[in-house]
Amino acid sequence: MKRGGVALVVTVLLAVAAAGAVFLYVTNVKQSAETRGGTVAIVVAKEDIPASTDLDPLIDEGRFETRTVLRDDMVEGAVTDVYQLRGQRTAYPILAGEQIAAARLQGELQAAGGLLGIPEGHEAVTVSLDAPRAVAGALGDGDDVTIYATFDNVAASEVKAKSVTVTSSSVTATGFKAFVGGDVTIVLVPQVQVLRVYGSTGGIDGSGQVQEATGTLSVTLALLPEDAQKLVFSMEQGTVWLGLLPPNASGKDLKPISFAQVLR
Repeated sequence: MKRGGVALVVTVLLAVAAAGAVFLYVTNVKQSAETRGGTVAIVVAKEDIPASTDLDPLIDEGRFETRTVLRDDMVEGAVTDVYQLRGQRTAYPILAGEQIAAARLQGELQAAGGLLGIPEGHEAVTVSLDAPRAVAGALGDGDDVTIYATFDNVAASEVKAKSVTVTSSSVTATGFKAFVGGDVTIVLVPQVQVLRVYGSTGGIDGSGQVQEATGTLSVTLALLPEDAQKLVFSMEQGTVWLGLLPPNASGKDLKPISFAQVLR
């Protein structure tokens, strides 16, 4: 082979090697960034949106979608939930696919329920649960759950349900439900709406198989104030489980159950 041909081959090989090195470097940098900062889902428009456009009709028409970006690449104030666009108008044009910063919007997010869509008279409480206690992550926004709580070494007691009549000679008690002491499981709240689920939730993979969540999940629930108080106490003093209700089903308020009742 002539010297010129050899030089050409060497040049081509060096170019291929350099390209491979650049590819490996870029891949490693990307993997390192993903490992270091993680990713986050953000909301983008499917098409260009002019300035001074009301966004509610576009939301109803499905003109927005979510995309995943590196957390380090997320712009300040980027919209991460389409609900954040409710009641908003664009102050500046928004391009298809670009991150939507809150600074590019005008109007106040004062829709009923606020950012989480909390029902009137309720408040949002977030609890952190191991995946099995939260239906292995098979929860979604808007689902209804029953909250169960278990307490250890509960003293034998009675819960007043209706009234007590006291006379000079006797005490008449009506409407009481009694349960024995020891370990007790109760229906804390029969039916509660799930507002948000944070963490690695389960789902269906590409082959149609159910994937179970692992680790810890944070679940935000819409609770009446008195139920929120009960849940906080139960999280601090007992053990809490969630039971997922079927669509359009109602939760049931059951009598407390103890070890003795299980044996029966």
